Amino acid sequence: MFRLKLIIFLLFFPVGLGLLWQSFNLNILPDQLISFTFFLFSIEQARMAVIDLQSYYLTKKETENKVLFQFFLVILTTIIIELCGFYWALFSVGWGAFLVIVSQIWFNFFAPLRVVETSNIILQNYNFTEKIAVLFADSIPLFLMILWLINVYPLTISLAIFAITLTFVCVKYGTFIIKINRQSDGRG
Repeated sequence: MFRLKLIIFLLFFPVGLGLLWQSFNLNILPDQLISFTFFLFSIEQARMAVIDLQSYYLTKKETENKVLFQFFLVILTTIIIELCGFYWALFSVGWGAFLVIVSQIWFNFFAPLRVVETSNIILQNYNFTEKIAVLFADSIPLFLMILWLINVYPLTISLAIFAITLTFVCVKYGTFIIKINRQSDGRG
């Protein structure tokens, strides 16, 4: 698993560093905000790439089936699309960010399984009816990014996308941080 983490780190770290550098060196504030937002998102996507691939390899040791192989193909294509988007964002922030958002819709639409993070990481079937809310949530930043690309209130749109990303991070990791604090206090 160390090699997997190292490979993902080597793929995502340069682009993350480039997006962070860009967020301080671009001359236009909306571009800086989008660049910084996708810097934060690149960290999350690198983490999720590791978790998805680890869960695939751990489950593969126990069982091998068609659905698991489909999940693996969706993970790989998503990582490729994400990386293309993140690296493209170094040259064209908006179009690269657009491609990264498309990769999220791609993954959530085609993934036959989902990773559930509890004390152990497990894979569960992921039916289309369960995906509808996630796909709707993914379509909001996509719509906003389209508006940003056609230059409709770019500062407002970039702030909204930044706020969505911060909200996502707070919701996803807030409960995890609270759980750790409770455990360290001896209450959990």
